[in-house]
Amino acid sequence: MRATPFYLRAGNALTVDEPTDPEEEDRFVYDPRDPVTQTVGRNCWALCSELEDRRSLDARPDVVTYTTAPLTEDIELTGPIRTMLYAASSAIDTDFTVALSDVFEDGTVNQIQDGIIRAVYRNDAYRPDYLVRGEVYALTIDMAATSYLVRAGHRLRVSVSSSCFDRYDRNPNTGEPFGRAMTFKVAHQAIHHSKTYPSHILLPIIPEG
Repeated sequence: MRATPFYLRAGNALTVDEPTDPEEEDRFVYDPRDPVTQTVGRNCWALCSELEDRRSLDARPDVVTYTTAPLTEDIELTGPIRTMLYAASSAIDTDFTVALSDVFEDGTVNQIQDGIIRAVYRNDAYRPDYLVRGEVYALTIDMAATSYLVRAGHRLRVSVSSSCFDRYDRNPNTGEPFGRAMTFKVAHQAIHHSKTYPSHILLPIIPEG
C-alpha cells in the first residue's frame, strides 16, 4: 500500500499535484440549527443492502467539495485513510467533517468513508483548547479504513463540512460543556489550500501488479 496524498485545490479540484502558489481559501457557514443530515435512524441491514447517493448533501451551501478528473484506470483503496485539513473558524469551538466518495459516471455519489473532529480536542481528547477567531489550525481527521475499488471513468470526491447529524452530535459552536449547551451560534468556516497550508487526504492505493 502506498499512502498517496490528494490535495484540495482551488476551483473545487482534487489533484495529486501539491499547490505551489497561494490559493484563496473556501468559505462556508455552519448553522447548528440546520445541520447536514445523514441519519442513522434506519434499519442497519437496509443500510448494507443499498448504496446511498449523497449528491443532495454535496449540493448544500454548507458543504465544500473537491473532485478529481475522471480516472484513467481502476484504483484500489485498501488501508487507513487520513485527512490533514487546514481550517479556521469564527467560533471558539466547532466541528469539521470529511467524506470520501466515489462519483459514478451518471453522477451518483457513493460515500466510501468519513471522519470528524471536534476542534477543541485536536491536541488532547480530554482537555479542550479553544480556538482563536480566524487563526488557521492543522487538523488531523482519522477516517478509519476501507477496501474499495474505484473504476476507471469514475471520479474521487472529498466533501468538507461541519456536521453529520444524527450520526454525530452537532456542535453548538459555543464552547459549552458537551451535552449541556443551551444556545447555538453560527460559525463562519474557512478551508485553506495553498503552498503554506496544503490540505490533503492520504489514500491507501494498492499499486497494480
